[in-house]
Amino acid sequence: MVLVAFITGRVRRMFAPAVQDIKRLESLGRSPMYSHLSSSIQGIPMIRSYGAQQTCIQEFSHCLDQHTRVYSIMLAMNRWSAMRIECVVSAFVSFLAFSILLTHRNLPISDLSLILAYSFTLLGSVQWIIRLTVDVMMQVDNKNL
Repeated sequence: MVLVAFITGRVRRMFAPAVQDIKRLESLGRSPMYSHLSSSIQGIPMIRSYGAQQTCIQEFSHCLDQHTRVYSIMLAMNRWSAMRIECVVSAFVSFLAFSILLTHRNLPISDLSLILAYSFTLLGSVQWIIRLTVDVMMQVDNKNL
């Protein structure tokens, strides 16, 4: 269990700074997109009177492309960390299952099944805890700035 905590902590230390930078870039890309959308909605009569619909669509498409590029990287990073954490925890659960096979004569079956059932809940919990701690860390850092 200590090895699992060490490896997942290492994944978290690699994941946290990268996701902070990507979320910062994502929010920087989101701001021009929303401001362009807001100004376009407010200026619809002027845009239509000058026939600049295509220009506005192209500008918004450019802003949307910039935001989507960063957002897709953020989604890929989340998937990367989830896959690494799932591999580590799955290896631990596999080790636990094999050790249960070796020691099944020493413990009651109910205890062994309870150990195995709780170890399966570890799969989702570890990933959720790491994401939660990274989000809290980012919010605390944003408040300190």
